[in-house]
Amino acid sequence: VEIISPIDSSQRCKVHALIDTGARISVLPAKILSHFENLPYKYLKVRSFTGELQALKSTSVHFCFGSMTVPDVETIFIDQDRAILGRNILKDTVVLLDGPQEIAKIWFKKQQ
Repeated sequence: VEIISPIDSSQRCKVHALIDTGARISVLPAKILSHFENLPYKYLKVRSFTGELQALKSTSVHFCFGSMTVPDVETIFIDQDRAILGRNILKDTVVLLDGPQEIAKIWFKKQQ
């Protein structure tokens, strides 16, 4: 998936992503923050999968999947190598998981 700054579309970064239907919010690796200048952020209190409450950096960015861009997705940043696509993106999609091929295909529902 390609992450694009909502402030300056020339600021972008590609990351590998996992699908997590249990995650309420999408997650990006903290190390990609260096690719984005002047991105406003706030701290958001979230509960981790272990139940721990944490205050993490949060901002909105655009997620680009090929020719489809999902604008202004609220995202938190943590120290990990891959992005996590949470329900704030997945709620508008149909996902096909192909285990033997180790791929996922994502279709976006048409907006009414």
